[in-house]
Amino acid sequence: MKKVLCIALVVALAGIGYAEEQAAKERYVGLGYQGATYNEDGFDEDIQMNGAYISYGSKFHEYIAGEIKIGFLTGTLDMDNAFGTGVDISATLTGVNTDIIIKPQYAIEQFSVYGMLGLSFLFTSIDVEGSFGGVTESETTTDSALGFVIGAGVAYDFGNFGVNAEVSTYQYSDYDLTPLFSIGGRYNF
Repeated sequence: MKKVLCIALVVALAGIGYAEEQAAKERYVGLGYQGATYNEDGFDEDIQMNGAYISYGSKFHEYIAGEIKIGFLTGTLDMDNAFGTGVDISATLTGVNTDIIIKPQYAIEQFSVYGMLGLSFLFTSIDVEGSFGGVTESETTTDSALGFVIGAGVAYDFGNFGVNAEVSTYQYSDYDLTPLFSIGGRYNF
């Protein structure tokens, strides 16, 4: 699977470069909201995360676009009597994902449907505070992971402006963000 993702990355970057070289008439920048459920091994509960993203994309073939997306998510989790130990835990998770995506798409006039396949690099920071018997301890952990993203979306363009909605899944080695929902707008130029 990693070979397929690496090939997808190379094709996406080459396509974006080719489109720029050809002065592509179908480029866009986007901005929107994203929300996901974070699940990590060892947590009894999922963390609901919310944030935003920005993106830049270019259609380098009639049916294929490449996109670079940077997203930000944050969420909190409060567990009383965590894992049945009597310890109260509060965790705040912050994540930044950088994605390189290939988007095969089909358009009917201003409406389009598309798939998504790409690589994602995730930086996370988890602030955990635990208390037991009046004693409170806290710790911050940072991590990064390389994974992949697959998904689908729909878009509608009103001339130079458009709206889009997507659902995707992000898979990393020890955890995942699934499903990730995003809705946003974009400017086509």
